[in-house]
Amino acid sequence: MKKKSRSTRAFAKKPSVIAIEIAVALMVPQFALAQMTGNVERIEVTGSRLPALSVEGASPMTVLNSQDIKLDGLGKTEDLLNNLPQVFSSQGSTVSNGASGTANVNLRGLGVNRNLVLFNGRRMTPGSPQNGSNSYAADLNQIPAPLIQRVELLTGGASGVYGSDAISGVVNFIMNDKFEGLQFDVNHSFYNHRQQNPNGIADLINGRASTNPGQFSVPGNVNSDGKVNNASLLLGKNFADNKGNATVFFNYKLEDPILQGSRDFSSCALNPGASFTCGGSSTSFPGRFTRLDTFASRTPTDAAGNIRPFSAATDQYNFGPLNYYRRPSEQYGFNAFAHLDVTPKVRAYSEFGFHDNHTVSQVAPGGMFFGDPTFTMRQENPLLSAPWKGFLGLAAPGDTQDIIIGRRNVEGGGRQGDIRHTSFRWVLGAKGDITPNWHYDVFFQTGKVLFSDSELNYFSKTRSVRAIDVITNPATGQPACRSFVDGTDPNCVPYNPWSLGAITPGALSYLQVPGLQKGYTQQQIQGGTVSADLGAYGIKVPTAKEAVAVVFGLERRKEALKLETDL
Repeated sequence: MKKKSRSTRAFAKKPSVIAIEIAVALMVPQFALAQMTGNVERIEVTGSRLPALSVEGASPMTVLNSQDIKLDGLGKTEDLLNNLPQVFSSQGSTVSNGASGTANVNLRGLGVNRNLVLFNGRRMTPGSPQNGSNSYAADLNQIPAPLIQRVELLTGGASGVYGSDAISGVVNFIMNDKFEGLQFDVNHSFYNHRQQNPNGIADLINGRASTNPGQFSVPGNVNSDGKVNNASLLLGKNFADNKGNATVFFNYKLEDPILQGSRDFSSCALNPGASFTCGGSSTSFPGRFTRLDTFASRTPTDAAGNIRPFSAATDQYNFGPLNYYRRPSEQYGFNAFAHLDVTPKVRAYSEFGFHDNHTVSQVAPGGMFFGDPTFTMRQENPLLSAPWKGFLGLAAPGDTQDIIIGRRNVEGGGRQGDIRHTSFRWVLGAKGDITPNWHYDVFFQTGKVLFSDSELNYFSKTRSVRAIDVITNPATGQPACRSFVDGTDPNCVPYNPWSLGAITPGALSYLQVPGLQKGYTQQQIQGGTVSADLGAYGIKVPTAKEAVAVVFGLERRKEALKLETDL
């Protein structure tokens, strides 16, 4: 599967800021060097809170700069990191079954909560309230890839600076927040694929298609799918005789889905072994109906209610094709940065960020799964044909039989999660020099992420039992739910899986009950540091190249999480 991309750029004039280069050698001691043009501007290297002109350390650091990002042609932050060997796949756009709608970074495979993600050196707001133990993982969707100036990734020694949140490392996304000019970017990418899997998967699928053509078929070649369209606008302007700068950024991204059924190697559920085989699920279509006393199973064959024995070799359900390889999504983003040198010793600065991401996950249709729940069939059920009653042993009024049902809700479609995350982030601060050797930085940061999720096309277990328990309505002579007739559930609509083509829209509307979740995460941080280079006071370790540097800091963090569900 190949990915191609095209991009168009309207070039801006160069920002009027001091040029700084950082050179880092991989897998050798970290090294950073600042080249100065005019006045010197201190930089802070991730892994240390000490601003310095040169830093050496024992932990290797990986740096991606804006040029690396542009050459890759990648429009998503998660893709930038997933190309690195230190990063393991976690939540992202390629996760559908169990998707949270977020994108997380997992360093060294130690878990998404064992690394810290920073935005311009400051902790990001937790990405989602519904990730369970991973709720405090940052969402990379909040980080606009086109705005990234560089990424610093440190996978050792970070916990000594940032605490236990950074046991596996820290990732710092540094934005282009001092821009002057106008820049417009458009990026279009897509995949193409030729169905030539070398392991004979197409032959397996064709073999199953001979007995179950409705669920098994080899897809044709793909010229282009999974399109991603990304457009961004960056504006910046210096003001107050170059004492200040304001930069704003707008971004829009639209991603098309990719289904597993569009690739030959995933258009059937593969079972491993000495050689691949196409597997499947006994929760099938048009269904597997099993008596609990004998465990004999039958499946319907036509609209008249005729039946035959269920065959696992030919009747298992192919649950692969409707799963998303990559989810569709739509995202809007806005960022703004401003700073002003109020006095020679005070620089006021601010940041604002907004993102809205809407995505849909999809897996194979749900329905009624074996043993959950158990159904009691009665001879009085008018939807049961004579063959069904004969198989179930329902010979006389009052006879009952307990059964389990495995039937896919093919009529309702795949199970979907309609997920939305909306984030807001503000930073206000001031930094500068107390004396030529002592420096300060104080800030206030607040952020909030709003979350909503609608789980669609799932059957209610309670309603499933009621919709299967059908009798003849004495008032109309028509089939009706027992719960409708006795007034227990006046909304109940009979569900008829006993004959082909007998499922009504009313029955699906009754059974498919959306599952709803909503909530938020919230974070407030107040912090400040005072640092100094003590070389001016002659304080230096004789064996060291640089003088002793110190930093004192104080930080208060308050976080909140709330999740409400309808269950």
